[in-house]
Amino acid sequence: MAGKEAIEVPYIFGEMLYLIRSRFVRLLSGSPQHFSLEHRVFNLFAIIGILLSLTSILCNYLLHLNVFMMVVPLLFSAMIGWVYYLSRVKGRLRIPAAFCVVGMLFFAPAVWMANGGSMGGAQYFLLVFCIIVAILYSGRTRTAILILYFAVIIGLFAFEYWHPEMIKLYDSRADRYLDVMFGFNLSALAIALLFIVLADSYRSEHERVKQYSQHLEEIATTDGQTGLLNHRFAFTRLEEEIAKARRYERKLSIIMLDIDHFKILNDTQGHQYGDYVLTQIADILKNSIRTTDSIGRYGGEEFLIICPETGLAEVYLLGNRLRTLVERESFRREMKVTISGGVAELHNDTAVQLVEKADRCLYTAKHMGRNRIGM
Repeated sequence: MAGKEAIEVPYIFGEMLYLIRSRFVRLLSGSPQHFSLEHRVFNLFAIIGILLSLTSILCNYLLHLNVFMMVVPLLFSAMIGWVYYLSRVKGRLRIPAAFCVVGMLFFAPAVWMANGGSMGGAQYFLLVFCIIVAILYSGRTRTAILILYFAVIIGLFAFEYWHPEMIKLYDSRADRYLDVMFGFNLSALAIALLFIVLADSYRSEHERVKQYSQHLEEIATTDGQTGLLNHRFAFTRLEEEIAKARRYERKLSIIMLDIDHFKILNDTQGHQYGDYVLTQIADILKNSIRTTDSIGRYGGEEFLIICPETGLAEVYLLGNRLRTLVERESFRREMKVTISGGVAELHNDTAVQLVEKADRCLYTAKHMGRNRIGM
């Protein structure tokens, strides 16, 4: 017992940590129900871009750099903040993404030249962000953005190679390592949050698929009106129970029930009232049988109840009890509704033969005046 508790504690703690992380990330990137995965990734990288620009302003201030080195990240943060507002709050993606591409390709060269070129750190995040934005598009648009992106990258490296004097280098090694450290840490944070978004989307999608699968299973196995097993699945369940009964040499009996004068009820009271009576009787039967029993809507107003480990005398008593419950039920409009039934016990029968035996008993009960169980 102690070992089980020891295993459950870290599991529960991990689940709580996951929920906290997921809620925080969903607050920043949007929920999977309202935003696509690409849209959420874009929102997340926009937040990282804002953090990067604000961090750059702080670093440049601490390093006593010139005003230009603080104005550029300030403008960048304003642009990314506006883009994030359009994307996260207004739910728009294409326009902010296009604006972001233009902005990135404008700011990247400026930061590249003013922040140490290939020796810097913050500018690499801008270039990674540009790739992320390009991936959001498809077809020729994505190809055009990627071609432009690689052209800018090659141009920046070539420019630095041929004109190194145009690149403003760091005043000291400490300045360089401070800038690279912040750039690296923010990039690592972006990757970590990206994986959290992907994991959250996968988990959310998995839950939706699971719920959809359960819904499809319910549609395939249950009757839409009564919530009971449908004809096909009720018959399949009967075949399974017959196989078990023979394997373990146990008893098995069934009850076939039919609502008396149901056609007349529909014709005189209307089909809506008929549906109401059908549903009410289905609920009475479902709530009055054992948990080991199975019940299905076998036909229009016919019900099949499968009773494992039950003999003919026992199933006859059960059928009469169900019949009495329906007879005593107070339906709307003060209508008196009754049911008739037939019972049969498994011997050397197939599923079809067992149902036919119960059907014959049901028709015997009908001919004897209805509101009774035949055996």
